[in-house]
Amino acid sequence: MLILLKLYQFLARTGKDFMKNIFIFLLPILIGFAVYKFYLSQKNASTIFQSKYSVTINEHVYGVELADDDNERAKGLSDRDSLSVDQGLLFLFPAHDRYAFWMKDMRFPIDIIWLDEDLIVDISESVPVPVTATYLPRYQPKLPVNKVLELNSGEIKKYGLTVGQKVTFTNVN
Repeated sequence: MLILLKLYQFLARTGKDFMKNIFIFLLPILIGFAVYKFYLSQKNASTIFQSKYSVTINEHVYGVELADDDNERAKGLSDRDSLSVDQGLLFLFPAHDRYAFWMKDMRFPIDIIWLDEDLIVDISESVPVPVTATYLPRYQPKLPVNKVLELNSGEIKKYGLTVGQKVTFTNVN
């Protein structure tokens, strides 16, 4: 703090160039802060889903977080800013049903893959974020499922994922 006071006194003595010197002094600090915040956001995004669980579809591996209880399934990806590359959220249900999903408090679009055990039975591609909080469309599979995988929007198209493909799970019961 003493250093900042001395620096302020020095800059104040420089007269008419005071504002220019303040700007020159603050600019590197602001840039440094912005770079630091960006680094933290990238670090947090990449560590959210560090997990021992994975799902392989069409020879492509996704690290997944499990949503295997009512609270985790209800929250899903709500209130998150993003999913890291090659990451997803796998919902595990105790029984087969046509579970309905909505995009409440979602901030980014997703692809939804509906699974009956290890088989893709339906796909909801590029599900958008809701336009308003009062109108929340529901998304459901055509057939009963016991697992649902949410991925970044575009993954279905990028890797050619289709109904009828088998899915392999690692460390998922």
